[in-house]
Amino acid sequence: MKAIEIRQKDFKNLIWDSVGRTCEKFTKEMLIDFFDHWSTVGDRGWKMAFEKEKTWNTKRRLARWKKNAETRFGRFKPSKDMKTRFPNYFSYKNMREYTPSEWVEYRTHLQTLGYVFNAGKNGQQGYLIDLEGQRKWI
Repeated sequence: MKAIEIRQKDFKNLIWDSVGRTCEKFTKEMLIDFFDHWSTVGDRGWKMAFEKEKTWNTKRRLARWKKNAETRFGRFKPSKDMKTRFPNYFSYKNMREYTPSEWVEYRTHLQTLGYVFNAGKNGQQGYLIDLEGQRKWI
């Protein structure tokens, strides 16, 4: 059996080979989290977590990992009401019209679509990054 360090490097290469040209579907952080989780070595130091699985398909595991990350691993399920109540784009007009609790729901809805929010720190203004990678101040 190969040394654990070599097998971890092989596993990292397997992940990148599986992603291939679809790399834009996965964030770098998501792939790092996936690798960190599945390359965890057991107590005896012989096998990584993915090696202990009966079956393994990296492409399918990555697809499930992405889906789970989008729903925060089952802790968030967008309601049908939310999908119809809020538009699928960011609008300053909408932001100003919503109550604080509606704004939180709207922001959560946008996050499920792929928007990234960064709250301002120490009195600085927060911003979001839209689906085209544009920064918008909020």
